[in-house]
Amino acid sequence: MSNTSNMINKSLWLSELGERKSRSKLHGAVDSDVVIVGGGIAGISTLYFLLTQTQLNIILLESDRIAHGATGNNAGHALTGFERDFRELVRDYNRESVVSMYKELNTSWSLLELMNHELKIPTEVTQIVDHGGFTQTDDLLETIQEQYELVINGVNHSLILVSKDFRDRDKIPPQYLDIVEFVEPGEILSRLETLDERYIAAHIYGPSALMISAEFTHNILEMLEQKFPHRLEVYEHTPAEQIKLFPNAVQIDTPHGNVSANTLIMCTNGYKQANIIDGNSGQEYLKIKTQISQIMGEVVAFPSKKQSYFGGYYLNPEHDLHKESYLYINRRKLKDGLYYTAIGGAELGTDIHGPYSDNHSLSQESLEKYQRFLKSTKYDFERSEFAYHWEGIMGYTPNRIRWIGPDTKYPNLYYNLGCNGIGLMQSIYGGWKLAGMLDGAKFSPSLFDPN
Repeated sequence: MSNTSNMINKSLWLSELGERKSRSKLHGAVDSDVVIVGGGIAGISTLYFLLTQTQLNIILLESDRIAHGATGNNAGHALTGFERDFRELVRDYNRESVVSMYKELNTSWSLLELMNHELKIPTEVTQIVDHGGFTQTDDLLETIQEQYELVINGVNHSLILVSKDFRDRDKIPPQYLDIVEFVEPGEILSRLETLDERYIAAHIYGPSALMISAEFTHNILEMLEQKFPHRLEVYEHTPAEQIKLFPNAVQIDTPHGNVSANTLIMCTNGYKQANIIDGNSGQEYLKIKTQISQIMGEVVAFPSKKQSYFGGYYLNPEHDLHKESYLYINRRKLKDGLYYTAIGGAELGTDIHGPYSDNHSLSQESLEKYQRFLKSTKYDFERSEFAYHWEGIMGYTPNRIRWIGPDTKYPNLYYNLGCNGIGLMQSIYGGWKLAGMLDGAKFSPSLFDPN
């Protein structure tokens, strides 16, 4: 049994980031048109579009350090998708609304390109083709049906490579064969980078990208501070302890000062530490605390012998027919020229209480799960211990769709939160949409609306 004694208990991405510009705590009273709570990719993306598309003055509060929450402790894999099946969403809502939501989100790739283009030294964003691995017939058939729906509705491009040795190929309905290609078993194993012959198919899909979102977030903020020094104030180590909501104003109390603004935008996974109250009645507004749950995801990383970029997922990696699970994996080159592989997918409980800390130790159960997977797939892993391990909080909305827009009760309270497991590109799109709303643009009703 391995232990974690020699592992670095820190995100590989934050280690790669190194020391960046620090900012002071808030002391005293300040005011602005808009106050953003949260200095991760959601908050900084929202800040970017507000500063570049409106004339509003902005204050941003970060309870810790910029990009050191979920943004610095994720898997660094950018996708435009959801953790819910397309067909399930259509059953719960309607096809038109679901397709519209997917198409809204797909615009985030051009928004990411726009933001990165403004940087003197762009953050590395590497487009890749993702691969999904299957060992079980039922999982494969479900995925073929799901991907077919996405393709015919024009929201995704997919190809399912199925082994010619697959014994249940007659179970694939003829109409789905447009997205299926039968190939030699060796190609399946090659695509998935495994020697495990239990894998019967590989899902080829995109678009997808690898990026260190903490670096991207810092780079964008430093550019904004230089470009808009008179419209922007940023405070680190300044948690929002109490938020008072009034019909046309908000007031935020912090340990050493307070902020007054016309509009509040919540962009944080640390929202449960703030008391949000009605400024007139004093009654606590419990919408966020009662409707958003938190899940702690774990990620490990290790140096790779393979010198290429890779991304994908492996469904039911422990081959347990009675348990739904998957692991995701990606590989990239870092600044020192070395390649590292990151693997995640273990989830630690729900509705986590207390302040977030990035100093938790990796659970032995999760460590062993990752090692079993790497051993069974004969993946590129030749050591008994991982080099890095870390955890990151993910905020989940009740329907697992991000909240983007105004609150239903307090119209000057806006949200860009709820990563629901896949949050990078949704954060960017949410920032653009909120800036448009505050600039007077009208949007059609969307499943992203926080109702």
